[in-house]
Amino acid sequence: MPDSLYEDNRLAKRASLIQENWISEASQRQLLAMARSAIEAELHGRFVAPDAPGGGGLETASLGAFVSLYRGRSLRGCIGNCFPQKRLYETVKEVAVSAAVKDHRF
Repeated sequence: MPDSLYEDNRLAKRASLIQENWISEASQRQLLAMARSAIEAELHGRFVAPDAPGGGGLETASLGAFVSLYRGRSLRGCIGNCFPQKRLYETVKEVAVSAAVKDHRF
């Protein structure tokens, strides 16, 4: 896990969750936290409620997203969806879990 807010922001950008000036820093942190919670829940067999983020910003728009997971500088998973089939926060949760447990290249 990252040790600082700077590391969180760097990972969010690297994970293609955002493009410059599209999503506020607060929403970036919220999406990153949702991705982490979804991965943890999957790994520990827990259910994660499909709660929408507060604020109703861009994170609730239908957008595609890619999530890349790194261990240090090594890529450990990368899965995404280009097409806007679900709300961004739902897509982020789904592809984060897929990157963590379904990317069989790693």
